[in-house]
Amino acid sequence: MNVTCNEGCQKEFKITEIKTDLVEKLPGNVERFYFACPNCAQVYTSYFLDDSMKEMQQEIRELKSKQNLKIKQKNRLMTLTRKLAAMNERHKKAYREATENHG
Repeated sequence: MNVTCNEGCQKEFKITEIKTDLVEKLPGNVERFYFACPNCAQVYTSYFLDDSMKEMQQEIRELKSKQNLKIKQKNRLMTLTRKLAAMNERHKKAYREATENHG
């Protein structure tokens, strides 16, 4: 995926994979995964994870691996996916507010 470093050098670069070794440990057992511009090292958040989100991800993986999901399972998969996205947005907002207040 091509992205532009819009908060740094303004150069375009390619993200070929999300490296899970770029992790910041936050309070509340939250992990912030991020990537950096290879030109200027500007850091961008990929996503957040906490323990309950990890459990949801596991359940999502298990449901996706099954063949011919029943309607109830499809609904559960959609619900978990939406819930995971909402939780990520809440962590993103909290992180943004914390860094603006202390950054």
